[in-house]
Amino acid sequence: MEIKIENLKECLTNLDYETIKNLIKKSKNDSEKNFYIDLLNLILQYQQEEVVKKGVF
Repeated sequence: MEIKIENLKECLTNLDYETIKNLIKKSKNDSEKNFYIDLLNLILQYQQEEVVKKGVF
């Protein structure tokens, strides 16, 4: 399966807080929970950078 970077980036940045929160709840171990928490932090950081680049506060 070939996934284009643009599509993956779009999919990841379109994940919302509720979706990730549900994934964390369904996680079976701490490693999975930490992965989703880190992913959420990265998404939020990326979104903040995009807002700053656009000059929208």
